[in-house]
Amino acid sequence: MTDVAADLILACDNIMTMDPRRPRVTAVAVAGGRVSAVGDRRDIPAWRGRRTEVIDLGRATLTPGLVDSHLHPVLGLEMTAGLDLSGCADLASVRAALRDAARASAPGQWIVGWGLDPNSFGEIPVGSGAVEDVLGGRPACLTLFDGHSVLASREALRRAGIDGPRRFGSRSAIVCDEHGHPGYPGYPGQGRPGRPHRPAPDRAYRDAPLGPGAALRRTGRRRLHATHPCHLIHPR
Repeated sequence: MTDVAADLILACDNIMTMDPRRPRVTAVAVAGGRVSAVGDRRDIPAWRGRRTEVIDLGRATLTPGLVDSHLHPVLGLEMTAGLDLSGCADLASVRAALRDAARASAPGQWIVGWGLDPNSFGEIPVGSGAVEDVLGGRPACLTLFDGHSVLASREALRRAGIDGPRRFGSRSAIVCDEHGHPGYPGYPGQGRPGRPHRPAPDRAYRDAPLGPGAALRRTGRRRLHATHPCHLIHPR
């Protein structure tokens, strides 16, 4: 029940509330842009005021609106695998996090990071030269917080066969310094040549409780109808 007359009442045969205590109802009242009551069609007279709009959708199914203008649930899971650099406010903290990761990894093992804020470099040019010494020669792929730019270490670039500037039809680019040396953040478009390949997650990751496969199953159960499942299957 609600003491405030509803602005809008929607009724239909199947309204999914996502509340396990009362998963389905047949009427919902909205006041001030918020759901004010749920129940069945018999409750409508009690919610209705002189200016209430009532819409009966008949046999339709009504679900909560899960709206995102650009949602990447699977790609987001992949991008947040690895070292979280989002809390590093300055270069010293970035270097410390990468140093700890390098010490915990075997020689030659990839270091993957995400959430790197270029502002943390301060007055120092944003580039791999500022962190190469703490990486100990390991390949590193650090995604910046915009999700579109990547900072790759020299070893990562070497493994990718990148030794100078390049431009591609997709408008991707390898960004270099004034001497033509790569190692600066670039915009290497998704799945385009020029992006140093990060180590692909294995099947155990894809099938893990927090992995992409489970994410898609959960979104399906929650009736999230439009998603952008990028990179669910990684080429080997």
